[in-house]
Amino acid sequence: MSYSATNARRARLRDEDARLYRLANPELCAYLDRKAAEVAAKGGDFDFPAKMIAAIAQWGGLTDNQKAAVERMMARDAERAVNRALPRTPRGVDVSKITECFDRARAAAAADGEGIKMLHLRMANFVCSPAPAHGKNPGAIYVKEDGAYLGKIVDGQFHRSQDCSGTQEDRLAEVAKDPSAAARAYGLRTGQCSICGRELTNAESRARGIGPICAGRFGFL
Repeated sequence: MSYSATNARRARLRDEDARLYRLANPELCAYLDRKAAEVAAKGGDFDFPAKMIAAIAQWGGLTDNQKAAVERMMARDAERAVNRALPRTPRGVDVSKITECFDRARAAAAADGEGIKMLHLRMANFVCSPAPAHGKNPGAIYVKEDGAYLGKIVDGQFHRSQDCSGTQEDRLAEVAKDPSAAARAYGLRTGQCSICGRELTNAESRARGIGPICAGRFGFL
């Protein structure tokens, strides 16, 4: 059999494997097709769905780890759909201590002639970051968890997005009671500064769970 004929045969086998895989996993494949189309329509750069579709076409299916990752994403989107259907009742979550931290950081950065664009506040799995000064929400603080936008903090109050569950809101309220302790706990757990994200190399910083400059800016001394 010639080289080209062998390659053609292999391509037919891959196509058949991919077809059978799609038949055996209709919900998963339909989800990937839909997500890839949504990303393409929005012009986003989240290429994971497209990569998984390409993997099915190239290898005739997904590895166990790839399939598990897709299933986790499906479960997350399903949870978000349920949250969107729930009534948006304001709960008045007080996160004013987080606002105070960023107010101190802004003042310290202004005194040093610097900005706070790269300064984030990491607590548990949450990441709080300042909204762009010239954007739609100047002065606000955006809150994310695992890359998902949960809402914004304005005037000490948390305004959750449709993707934020009540459980996430409750956990944020808990860590917001003592941002300093939560930030230090993050540093002790990860070995990274909860503000700038750099690795903690100094022995004292590792023991405290935060770098001294960042701690001073946010008032965590």
